Amino acid sequence: MELPGSLVHEFPSNMMVSVMDECLSVLVYGKRAYSKQCTVWVMKEYGVAESWSNQYEIDLDGRLVLVLGLRKNGEMLLVMGKELVSYNPESEGIKKLGVSGCKDSL
Repeated sequence: MELPGSLVHEFPSNMMVSVMDECLSVLVYGKRAYSKQCTVWVMKEYGVAESWSNQYEIDLDGRLVLVLGLRKNGEMLLVMGKELVSYNPESEGIKKLGVSGCKDSL
């Protein structure tokens, strides 16, 4: 499956595959996983490389973040510090989910 042209030279360890609104998506971290910045690319038409679109650029004020996945409601599950939170990329709102632990266990 082809990636968007701008991602061809990204290190695989900086990317994670997920699903968003029943579409294939790729999460690309700025410098490394557990980065403060993440770009979300979505393939609108499965198998069509030209249908990739850059949906979101997430920058959470310098806090270290790991994006775990994308929820059906369009929000993202993130690990911030030792907490699991839901992030709304449109409003940039963060909702704590009452779950905590070390980042690798979440």
